[in-house]
Amino acid sequence: MRVIHKGKPPTTLTKHRAEPVGASYENLPKQEVRDALAKEQGYLCAYCMGRMKADEAHMKIDHRTAQNPNVGEGATTALDYRNMLGVCKGGEGLPRDQQHCDTYKGNRALRIDPTDTRSGWERTIYYGANGSIVSTRKDFDEDLNKAVLNLNVDSLLEARKAAVQSVVEQMARESPGAWTEAVVRKGIKRFEARDTQGRYAPYCEAVLFFLRKRLARLAR
Repeated sequence: MRVIHKGKPPTTLTKHRAEPVGASYENLPKQEVRDALAKEQGYLCAYCMGRMKADEAHMKIDHRTAQNPNVGEGATTALDYRNMLGVCKGGEGLPRDQQHCDTYKGNRALRIDPTDTRSGWERTIYYGANGSIVSTRKDFDEDLNKAVLNLNVDSLLEARKAAVQSVVEQMARESPGAWTEAVVRKGIKRFEARDTQGRYAPYCEAVLFFLRKRLARLAR
């Protein structure tokens, strides 16, 4: 997961919220919302960081606070753009134990807020050599695992591990021999940035975690 900096709500959503009667999430024209969410997230799923296309076939709009009108606070947040996240399909249609992200989460509460830019929640997140994602906070770790998001499902373990391995191989080709601080810093800069199409690399935070660890060892 990575911190998401929320922008202004798209015009379609603003106009829809201003309707005097009958405005609801169900009758909201959603494509402009998908486009806005995907763009601000660098075309990555807000939870697993897999590549996400901004169309109905490949992307869902999730509400961090469930938008079910019968569930407390959710009744008032269904059209709140700050409550909306762009997420992947999460293995939709697969057996339950192979699903992840919102497809697995459903209406369960999420204690990690990816849009929180102040608390430093992201500093509690660690990635293992096997592609695992964990948090040093028990409640956040439960969010990441089978209690809520199931982000350590086999398919995601393999995807994160493969992303890191691909970078290792690429950097080895570009800089044969021992890596220097300059080489690692260059790699970090590459994965902190978006490409020319405004996209972050899939699973970039797992890659950055590995590179920053390597840099810390070199700097000793």
